[in-house]
Amino acid sequence: MQNLEIEIAEFQKRLNSEEVLPPQAFRRDKFNYALVSYVNNVTGCYLSNNFKPIPVFIERALNSTEFSGTDCAEYKQLAFEYFKLIVTHLLNSGSIQKENAKDIVELLSEFT
Repeated sequence: MQNLEIEIAEFQKRLNSEEVLPPQAFRRDKFNYALVSYVNNVTGCYLSNNFKPIPVFIERALNSTEFSGTDCAEYKQLAFEYFKLIVTHLLNSGSIQKENAKDIVELLSEFT
């Protein structure tokens, strides 16, 4: 479990690094804003051990990707991998139930 938590922390750092963030990611009038915001909401919930809303935010993030710009392909791919790790960790630790994550797992499989 420890290795997965370390890997998640590395993803969190990378997703918020200037090298990976889409251009103008924190401007509300840009297409990428919603995706970046949902990724950060997932991170905040994970860090605070508030796991219940995570599947909701992941689903919203996945639904927002169709509106995200074309300049964030690397970020999107990294976010999808991050979401898979988060869901795997939460399922393995019993923090979320399979029934609550079933739709998210199916959605993630469509995107990767």
